[in-house]
Amino acid sequence: MDRLTIPKVNDPITVKWAQEVVDEIRRQEIIPGNGLNKKVTSKGTILEMERSKKINVSPQINVSAGTSFLAKIVGGDAKSYWQVQLYPNGMNGKPASGTYYAVANELWANGTNLIGKWTIVHFLPCAIISGEEFP
Repeated sequence: MDRLTIPKVNDPITVKWAQEVVDEIRRQEIIPGNGLNKKVTSKGTILEMERSKKINVSPQINVSAGTSFLAKIVGGDAKSYWQVQLYPNGMNGKPASGTYYAVANELWANGTNLIGKWTIVHFLPCAIISGEEFP
C-alpha cells in the first residue's frame, strides 16, 4: 500500500490525487465473509457471527501432572480401569479426542455400573522406573 502524498499550500488538487484518497479509504473498509455479517450504523461498523453457522472445534488439551478435567465414564469397571472422555469445556462442550483411563481405586459404587456417570479426573505425577539395580 502506497502512502498518499499530502498536497502543499497552493498545490493543485488533481483528480488522480482524489482517486488515490478514495482508493485508500476503500482499502480500509471491512469486508465480511466466512460466517461474518457487517452492519454499518451511524456510530460505527459492527461485525456479527452468523448464528446459523456451526463451528466444529475440537478442544485441544494439555494433559500433565496437576491438571484436572471433567470426565464422563464410557467403559471399564471398578476392578481395573475406567475409560473416560475428557470434557475441558464443561458438560455442554465437545469431548477431547484421545483415549484416557482413570484408576479405579476411587471410582467404585458397590458393584453399581458407573458407565455414563460424570466425575473429575486429576492427573498425578508418576514414573515407571526400570533397569539395573544400583547398590
